[in-house]
Amino acid sequence: MKTSELTPLKITIAARFVTLLRAMLTPQQFSEMQNLNATADAGICHSHDYCDANMVMAAAFAQIVGRESNLESDNFLWSAAWAYAMTHGLGQDAAIEAAAADADVVRVGQVVRIKKEWQDLGDENYVFTAITEPNATGHFKVRVTLGLFPSVMELHTSHIHTQDTK
Repeated sequence: MKTSELTPLKITIAARFVTLLRAMLTPQQFSEMQNLNATADAGICHSHDYCDANMVMAAAFAQIVGRESNLESDNFLWSAAWAYAMTHGLGQDAAIEAAAADADVVRVGQVVRIKKEWQDLGDENYVFTAITEPNATGHFKVRVTLGLFPSVMELHTSHIHTQDTK
């Protein structure tokens, strides 16, 4: 995998990492961590002062990639996502939070579309309605409707757009 191919994926993982970290810490802790990171030496992240940030990154990775990380084969992507989060979200710069806000969020009852790169022939004719919210790995169930006979299938959040997304 080329470095340029990692760019959208590392940003998405980094955005989820910041989102999960923000949910785990109190607003005061998150602010303190950002201030400490802004003055810290490179390679030091003060999120570890408040939680096991490696576990938070592991959860972010699994939710976005759809599987647990392999420290040997995924080290470059993990490190790239962490570095992006450090320079765009865990310091004072809030650009990564804008990326997180733009991410598709799946809610029960919401109609989703399959991204073109994941579509099978005819998928554009079906209606995919979420019937569960994504689990910790980003998978969720949808009711697939075309005609009178609906079925149920599982999708991953990285494979879809919500109806609001262009």
